[in-house]
Amino acid sequence: MDNLLNEGYAENHMKSWRAFWDRQLYKALDLQYTIGLRAFNENLPDINIDLSFGENAIQFKLPNSSETSTSIGTIKNAYYREMKTFITFPFTFDGCGGSSSKRRLIFENIMSRHNEDIAVCYYSSIDLFKRFGDNLKQFHEWTILGQVEIGELVDQYLIDVSDWEKNFRILKLRGQDVEKLPNEIRVDCFLLNLIPLKTTIENQIQRLQESMFTYLKRSISRDAATIESFVNEGVETLSDRPRTHEELGLSYKKHDQLNIKRQEIIPLYERLESKNKLLRSVAGGGHDQLVQLQLKLDKFESMMDSHVQMIGEQKDVLKRNLKARYETFVNDCEKMRSKWKQLKPREQDMEDESKCRDALKIVREREKEIQDMVKQKEKMM
Repeated sequence: MDNLLNEGYAENHMKSWRAFWDRQLYKALDLQYTIGLRAFNENLPDINIDLSFGENAIQFKLPNSSETSTSIGTIKNAYYREMKTFITFPFTFDGCGGSSSKRRLIFENIMSRHNEDIAVCYYSSIDLFKRFGDNLKQFHEWTILGQVEIGELVDQYLIDVSDWEKNFRILKLRGQDVEKLPNEIRVDCFLLNLIPLKTTIENQIQRLQESMFTYLKRSISRDAATIESFVNEGVETLSDRPRTHEELGLSYKKHDQLNIKRQEIIPLYERLESKNKLLRSVAGGGHDQLVQLQLKLDKFESMMDSHVQMIGEQKDVLKRNLKARYETFVNDCEKMRSKWKQLKPREQDMEDESKCRDALKIVREREKEIQDMVKQKEKMM
């Protein structure tokens, strides 16, 4: 229109022509306005959103935003800003040139004719954000690892070998499932980029796996230390040879105590071997000191088997020694009796003071010998 005016055509001569084309534009704009309102979410330019994880929750980020995360409120503002621009477009459309309010009046009328469509568009936006939230729910379970203390979780729930095996197996499957997650999801005009979130999930799974490796190795080391401590104390105990009847009884008692404790250690060692086998299968290498521990345990088992025989042999030795001591004791008693018969005071010596003193001395010496003999008897008993 401006070009025609510049060429010298009078504006008044173009009124009817402008009016004709404004009405044609009105029809086209009215149709497109109707279609646009009814399918606003599908026709709106893409709103790209990066999904990530932080502060124990899924976070959003608009690509052009300088902020580390974007609130859902900001995303809604961007969406409704686009909606407002589209809905109010008839107010700003000039038609065939010029900005006369009278000419724009017919285009402004388009908006008032579509009140119901505008309401539908608004309710569609509510449904859109509901579907937006529903699509995010499927990823909440993937972010659980980022909301707990992984070390405490592993230490609390992974006890038996079956616990470790099951969780390593599940962890492997979850890692495969992460790879199957899409890189992006479309919810009408929202294009959700999942790559940052998938990267975080993979890192969380990796952290859990490393933590499980660490705690499995720690569990193996703890069990190995318990077993080694028992074996070392047991070998030291079994190496002592009883020298007296008291020590002989104590050896029997210690052997029984070791045997009771052994009933707990053997299953513990079997679990230790299972854990070490699992560690080799998932980490490519096991505990370095288990070979030496096995040798120590074999030595302990051998000593346990031979300990009763050793005690029996030592018992026979003590019996022979006791018998020899007893025979010596009896002989000493006979010698003392014979000597007493020779040296015991006679009645006629009691009248002589000198002989009486000598006799008293002899009695006291014999009394001391008798006390020594009684002590020997008590030891043998």
